[in-house]
Amino acid sequence: MKPTNKAVFLDRDGVLNEEIGTYVWEPEKFIICPGVPESLTRLKAAGYRLIVVTNQAGIAKKLYTAAEVQACHAKLQAACGGIIDALYFADAHPSVSESILRKPDSGMLEKAIARFDLDVAQCWIVGDRLRDMEAGAKVDVRGILVGHQTGPVEFAPYVQNLQAATDVILAEAEAPLLLAWRMYPEPNGTGYHAEDLDTEEKVQHLFDYCQVLEASILDEGWQFLLQHYGIERLYQINKKSGWHDADDVKEYQSFLPNHLFSELE
Repeated sequence: MKPTNKAVFLDRDGVLNEEIGTYVWEPEKFIICPGVPESLTRLKAAGYRLIVVTNQAGIAKKLYTAAEVQACHAKLQAACGGIIDALYFADAHPSVSESILRKPDSGMLEKAIARFDLDVAQCWIVGDRLRDMEAGAKVDVRGILVGHQTGPVEFAPYVQNLQAATDVILAEAEAPLLLAWRMYPEPNGTGYHAEDLDTEEKVQHLFDYCQVLEASILDEGWQFLLQHYGIERLYQINKKSGWHDADDVKEYQSFLPNHLFSELE
């Protein structure tokens, strides 16, 4: 039977607690980022398991102990009402010992996927390093990069923090077109990220952008939209947005890829 459970994997430093530029193991220096408890509550309410996956090389280097890491995690759980389902940490470092648990390897994610019977197609990983994105990609989990980055950012989606990442994740189920808007860049390359489709100009730009995507991506997008909305609802959404001039559902079908006609009849 195909797994149906979904989860959001969460890097720790720079996502859940403030990044201070060095290891964090003392609870008094473990400062939870603004909006984190509220964001996790929203994700939990939407049916996502919440799973922390963090590299803790300081244990291998004997700078601190696993018990001190767990004390910080207890503080995090307390602040979030105990809603985090699992907290994994990799205690290795290449200078001391190798481990497939350490990101960018995917060992921690694989453990959680097996434990919670997760459908990776419905999962996300949120992190502030490309190694987080790499770990997710190894098990086909989509990633969202957050936080301050030095130099140009080529990864997308890239948003400011966990609050914005939560908006992206929840937007997928609520409005796939809005998700596309948040993921793809505006003409000057800076990216809209958390913007809404609130002006005719923005709607037109996303429409124009979709027209230049490869056919395979467009087809995949239509399949996703049809699965979630059905042709009747999809027609009403796009008609309201002013994306076309079709007067009825039958005429609207002419806007869809030819190979989907049989699925709609």
